[in-house]
Amino acid sequence: MIVTFISQCEKKAIPRTRRVLDAFADRIGDNTWQTVITEEGLIAVKKLLRKTVTKSTAVSCHWIRGRRRSELLWIVGNHNKFNSEGIVPVNRTSKQLKVDYCDQNWHSASFVSQITRIAALFHDFGKINPFFAAKLKNALKNKKPVADPFRHEWISLRLFEAFVHSCGDTDKDWISQLTSISGKRHDFSWFENVIKDEIDQVSNSPFQNLPPIAKLTAWLIVSHHRLPILNTKDPSYEANKFKTVLDDLNFKWCYPKQYLEDDTSKQKEIKKCWDIRQEHIPFNSDTWCKEANSCAGNLMQLLNLPHSIGLDDPYVSHISRLTLMLSDHYYSSCDANPKWHDPSYERYANTDKFGSLKQTLDDHLVGVSQSVRQLMGALTRLDALFDRLPQQKSLEGKTNNPYYQWQDKSYQLARKIQKDYPNHGFFGVNLASTGRGKTLGNTRIMYGLADPDKGARFNIALGLRTLTLQTGKALRHKLDLDETDLAIMVGGGAVKEIFEHYSHKDSSEILEENIENFDPEQNQYIAENIGSESLNGLTDEESYVDYDDHELDFEGILDQQHMFAKWLKGNHQVRKMLMSPILCCTIDHLIPATESTRGGKQIAPMLRLMSSDLVLDEPDDFSPEDYYALTRLVHWAGLLGSRVLLSSATLTPAEINGLYLAYSSGRKFYNANRTQADQPIIAAWFDENPSSIYHEVIPCDQNISDSQANDIFKKAHLKFTKQRVEFLNQQAQHTKRRTVEWVGLPRKISAQEKWEKVFAEKILQTTMLAHRENSITDPDTGKQYSVGLVRFANIDPLAEIAQQLLKQQIDPNIRIHICVYHSRFPLLMRANIEKYLDEILDRNQAKQPHDHAMVKGWLKRYPEQQHIILVFASPVCEVGRDHDYDWMILEPSSMRSIIQASGRVRRHRIEAYNKPNVFLMETNIRHFKHPDRSCFSRPGFEATGFEFKADRHFLNGTAENVDNGLIRKVHLDQLDAIPRLQQPGANYLKKYYEKFGYPNLVDLEHDRMHSILLGQGISSDMRVSKSVPIKFPTYAFWNTPIHYTGILQRLSQFRQSQAEKLMAFRAEEEESELGLYAYNDKTGNWLYEESLIRRVELPNNPQIHCWPNQNPQQALQKYVEVNPNERIWSENCGRYLSLNLPKLEDLQKWKYHDWLGFIRE
Repeated sequence: MIVTFISQCEKKAIPRTRRVLDAFADRIGDNTWQTVITEEGLIAVKKLLRKTVTKSTAVSCHWIRGRRRSELLWIVGNHNKFNSEGIVPVNRTSKQLKVDYCDQNWHSASFVSQITRIAALFHDFGKINPFFAAKLKNALKNKKPVADPFRHEWISLRLFEAFVHSCGDTDKDWISQLTSISGKRHDFSWFENVIKDEIDQVSNSPFQNLPPIAKLTAWLIVSHHRLPILNTKDPSYEANKFKTVLDDLNFKWCYPKQYLEDDTSKQKEIKKCWDIRQEHIPFNSDTWCKEANSCAGNLMQLLNLPHSIGLDDPYVSHISRLTLMLSDHYYSSCDANPKWHDPSYERYANTDKFGSLKQTLDDHLVGVSQSVRQLMGALTRLDALFDRLPQQKSLEGKTNNPYYQWQDKSYQLARKIQKDYPNHGFFGVNLASTGRGKTLGNTRIMYGLADPDKGARFNIALGLRTLTLQTGKALRHKLDLDETDLAIMVGGGAVKEIFEHYSHKDSSEILEENIENFDPEQNQYIAENIGSESLNGLTDEESYVDYDDHELDFEGILDQQHMFAKWLKGNHQVRKMLMSPILCCTIDHLIPATESTRGGKQIAPMLRLMSSDLVLDEPDDFSPEDYYALTRLVHWAGLLGSRVLLSSATLTPAEINGLYLAYSSGRKFYNANRTQADQPIIAAWFDENPSSIYHEVIPCDQNISDSQANDIFKKAHLKFTKQRVEFLNQQAQHTKRRTVEWVGLPRKISAQEKWEKVFAEKILQTTMLAHRENSITDPDTGKQYSVGLVRFANIDPLAEIAQQLLKQQIDPNIRIHICVYHSRFPLLMRANIEKYLDEILDRNQAKQPHDHAMVKGWLKRYPEQQHIILVFASPVCEVGRDHDYDWMILEPSSMRSIIQASGRVRRHRIEAYNKPNVFLMETNIRHFKHPDRSCFSRPGFEATGFEFKADRHFLNGTAENVDNGLIRKVHLDQLDAIPRLQQPGANYLKKYYEKFGYPNLVDLEHDRMHSILLGQGISSDMRVSKSVPIKFPTYAFWNTPIHYTGILQRLSQFRQSQAEKLMAFRAEEEESELGLYAYNDKTGNWLYEESLIRRVELPNNPQIHCWPNQNPQQALQKYVEVNPNERIWSENCGRYLSLNLPKLEDLQKWKYHDWLGFIRE
């Protein structure tokens, strides 16, 4: 392609850009270059220009398409130097304009600034206690972390409480006292009234009698490192206490030292902790007093304004906390500043990382207060600071493929919403079917919602790392974006490395059949020892951000020496996360905004949500218990001003209504602070049927319910659902690809029979039937083969049946090639399995498995005429893998899993097909192992209070013509999303429940999600007890003050299915035999645990080929040979042969085989 570059750069940007452009193109004028270049070369030019971009940079690139036509490809730098077609202005008029990027609509910004500065001045008062001072003094000598009897923030709170009570009963009293405070004239009599916990008899919550603004200040002080939480491993804090939670808060919630009963040092250390001297209080520092006088004077002027509130406004509270945490984090990393220090004051706040005393306490407190002042200047300009996606014609043009034309209508609706409601909240739902291009459709919707003069900025949050990498790479490819436009963020650099290497190579090229960290920014224990817990890392050390960032330049918005610019420069991973216009990440990187009880981890995701919109991809992949955390994230997105789009074909009405409730309950506080108090929310619905795409204006005033979804929203969603069901029914008549048959399991298994043997025999029989019905003929050899999936609910039974199958008699004319696929393989071995499956099961563009070299080899090498490629998989096969099977056998867990897994049958082949190819087990293995227990759980929706009766665990009816099974016949005949879209009626559910319990599998799913998300079942009087069997409803987080603690994050932890341990196969030398090791995350050491493993032998079956039977040592040797690195062998083992394993019960061991993976004994 022929391209022309035009430079309109100024100042130092001129020689910088010339150096880049001269290397790639011929200079044909002072500011013009031209060359013939490949697409890869053009991407390289853009990347190099972006690396040094400043506000003085302005380079456009035009593609010469013909004699009379050129097309603007991109602009790097200042877009204002060109118009939308890349034309340079030839004349201009000028007048004096004062450009201020500050958000004038942030009504409460001044209050947030002043209250946070006051909190900053008190936040570390507790560091004057003698125990902490001694710890700082001995920081060089202390090799192990020293726990404080009481953390410094609790002592700070007690000192602040005593000061406030001494001034009077109102906020005006204590703020007025601060306006004139002076250490030389101050009456310290209040100091005698400080409550000393564990010494004084009475030790009430400090929050019981404080006035509103003092209460907010007190909470900021006590939570500036960690949210308070009951100090037990498994707190049972009743939901009826949530509303008065702050009245219960005491020192035990703030992480005190845990003493043993016979510890004789306890009373001595506690006494030392409270032995505080009056002259050490920072009131004795003149610089501190001057700062306090100024801040209090400013706050006094704001007291009569309507937004001068306390803990009643979560937006003010949590933004204030974010500001305090970030300012503390920044100033703790700075050198001491004599300007903020009174030479007569001699108490210290922290040490440097070598253990030498650094900042005095008055310097630290005033420095953090000044940092808050600066930071608020940046936060009010946040909208202008971070990069946005410039105009992308590929997102605006119409598509010619009728299969994806719904995206055009979706984009047009998004543009209309942006034009008519530019600053309103937005809550969208995309229910388009699998394979209809939802990912690209979502991108076009978010692009359309963005202000075209500014550009788009949003996040795509997914559940799986591999899916995140796939989605990010696919979007870059489809939209011609590069690493400067879209960042990909996943946990675990090794996952990303393997994905990168494997995505560029064919399987035939790459596969064959720590020391303790003394850096306080990464080691929390050392950080606490040196008094700089604020230095704790802001992101996980193993987080990987694939993004080409560039030199920060906030010219005209912020000074380069501004604390926020310096903070970003000093935090490389955070900078990449925040600067990227589009962030494609695992949800784990955004969820710390609400879930992290340690403050540092909240900062980056909160800033990201404050400055960008959110797409939640497949949120219903998460377990019911994970929805507690998910709703907290969506609530936070509303509170911080994001637009939200949910994307999944199988979202239930309860999930959509519950997440809308979470969003609107947060958005109303954002509106009150940042826009207009009663501004409505725009809700929109999208799917592949263009005629059903529409939007609705939903009221969002300050009186909306915090516990019930809006009626207008519910009716609008019901209307959309009816249209969608009609559309899916019409489509099914022409495009049906899947036909269901039963496997034929017995109703009972006798005591003499083993369930493993019964299931193995039934699976083998069904496999033969499925193969006969769905086999393909290889054109080269004339042999018949098929690829089938057996989906199991759990890993251990999967492995047991796989071993049983090896003992079965197989017809000599049939060869079965079995692959075992689940999450309990070392990382590299699992990646190798997935690489094979991705290639073999890609049927796009008429590809077939027999085109793959390995399958071709099997068909030629083995003499049998019939070949069955059989994949035994756990639920990892359902989500994130774009695989196309000929048929499958399903062990049921839930209706959702049946719909998701069956969607992998003939996934890439859209033509109608009417042979049986989905074989459904009538019940699951757990029913036969434990007939009297719930069986559709872990995975599934059955739980205490949400059970089927013991005799109703079969999906099929009691007779062929009786429709009384757990799946209705109509749903089996048409296996699509309709059962999940249609919620059962309350009267129907109640009537059926009284006689038999839940009617169907999907009805239980609807009712459980309705209970968790909306606080009651679909039929509120269905149960005799009338109470809903859940811990608490999700809305308890925002309609009680519980969000000011970390209790709910503990009671409903994200991804809390099971405690896990990081394990790996390791050896010191490449020639040595690998052994099993466990990682100790406190010391950073690997511990030898080979005694936990028993290696198993497999029976030999001449008709069964076990693949890919990998040796981990050889797999790693091959990988390192193809992708060399500088790590030693043991480091490579710990990186690439690691996996997370559930913790075992006492005396239990792991069974292991390279083909089977890890199985519990």
